[in-house]
Amino acid sequence: MFGKLAAQVQKLSVIPLIGDGSQIQFLVHQEDLCAFIEKVAAGKIEIPPRVLTAANAEPWPFKKLLLEIARGQNKKIKFIPLPWRLIWLGIKSAEVCGLRLNFRSDSLVSLMHQNPAPDFSTNAEAGLVCRPFAVRKN
Repeated sequence: MFGKLAAQVQKLSVIPLIGDGSQIQFLVHQEDLCAFIEKVAAGKIEIPPRVLTAANAEPWPFKKLLLEIARGQNKKIKFIPLPWRLIWLGIKSAEVCGLRLNFRSDSLVSLMHQNPAPDFSTNAEAGLVCRPFAVRKN
C-alpha cells in the first residue's frame, strides 16, 4: 500500500484527499515484519496468545503521511478533499465493472473504520520490533 501511495504522489501534483485526511495509520517496515515472521517460522520465538499489532505505535494521520512522502520526493502537492463515500462509490463501481484500479474499495472501508486504539503492548513480549517511519529523500 505504501508503494502505491508513493507512486501516486510521484505522478500527481493534486491528490484526492479522503475527507480531511485525519485517518490514523500505524506503519511497519517490511524488513521488520519479514524478520519477525522468519523468527516465528524458524521456531525461535513463540507468539503470545493475544493479538499482535504488527506496526510501530507512532500514529500517522493520512494527510501528514502523504505530505511526508512528497517531502521525501522533493515535491509539492495540493489536496482536493472529497467525501470518502464518493471515492468508495467510484472505486466500487469500477470493481463491479471488472476494472482493476490501484486501490480497492475494501481498503478504503478499512481506512475509514479502523481500530481507534490498537494494543501494542504484546509486541515487545513477542520480540516484534518495529522501527519508526522515516522517509529517505530521493
